[in-house]
Amino acid sequence: MSGILKRKFEEVDGSSPCSSVRESDDEVSSSESADSGDSVNPSTSSHFTPSSILKREKRLRTKNVHFSCVTVYYFTRRQGFTSVPSQGGSTLGMSSRHNSVRQYTLGEFAREQERLHREMLREHLREEKLNSLKLKMT
Repeated sequence: MSGILKRKFEEVDGSSPCSSVRESDDEVSSSESADSGDSVNPSTSSHFTPSSILKREKRLRTKNVHFSCVTVYYFTRRQGFTSVPSQGGSTLGMSSRHNSVRQYTLGEFAREQERLHREMLREHLREEKLNSLKLKMT
């Protein structure tokens, strides 16, 4: 079944950029069987090997992007109006203009992110402890 769907380059005319197409799709040669290794460029074709349009030539230089600093814009929270929360409650938005700007080096920014993450974890731990104390009291 898969051998019938395969096609073969029979000839490539030097004057035409297109290859010729077989007139009858019903005949299946032995090189088009399911065991055929290369149905596009079989060994029975002429010495012409078309160059692939998919392959790119290797570039001598690779272009990389390097960042030297991180700029963070801080916004105040506002009531959002563009969506409806699936759990209910109010949507959060932000003001139309930032209220402060801070620039960090990459190392400073990584340390600041780690500090903020630890602070958030401590706050969650405090809330958990407070909730557990409230449950014990009631």
